[in-house]
This record gives sequence, C-alpha cells and structure tokens, in this order.
Amino acid sequence: MAHLLLADDDPLFCTSFQSGMSALGHEVETASTGDEAFDRLKSLDGAVDLVFLDILMSGGGGVITLHRIRDLWPNLPVVVITGRSELLDSPLFIDGLTLANDRLSKPARLQEFDKVVTRLLGP
Repeated sequence: MAHLLLADDDPLFCTSFQSGMSALGHEVETASTGDEAFDRLKSLDGAVDLVFLDILMSGGGGVITLHRIRDLWPNLPVVVITGRSELLDSPLFIDGLTLANDRLSKPARLQEFDKVVTRLLGP
C-alpha cells in the first residue's frame, strides 16, 4: 500500500486519519505544521507516495508548503484539504492551488481519502 504524509494542525484529525488509513494498509506519518511536513519530506528525501496537506494551519500554512514541495519534488502527488468547506470553491482553492493534484473537504469519509490515494497512485 501507500506511504502517506498528513500535514494538519488538528491532533484529533491526525490520530483518526492515521488509525483509519493504517487499518486500510497504508503507512501514515503526520506533521502538525507545513514546516514540519517539509522537514519530514527532506529527511526522507521525498520518499513518500502522497501528501495530504491542510491549507489553513497554525505555524506554517499549506500554500507556501505546497510551493516548497513542488520546487523539490515536482511529481510528488499532493492533495490539499480543509475543514472550511466554503473555501473549496473559492479563488484560493481554484486558482491559487493549481499545483495540487486534488482537493478535499474534511471531515471526509475514510473511503474518500482512500479513493483519492487509489486514483492518484493506482491500485
């Protein structure tokens, strides 16, 4: 299965995501800020299969992190997520985050996250 990195500042969401996706066979690492996620990727030399990146995080947001990821790993799939569903159709998501491979609103069902993994990485 896939090696995933989740960057989100909500510890409850991180725990639930990690538990659920691990139960589906994925290996999951978490980071609580964009900077921490970027540092984790650097320490792994980008060796994850897919990144789920919360856009609105304290201590380092997702927009800058997305651009930093693309600078070093242009082919690494990144899915932007947000708990603020009103942002999904906003110019920030539509125009500002064109470097992302997909976008999801949270909370989303575990199966929705897994479908994105399968669609972007294959079965």
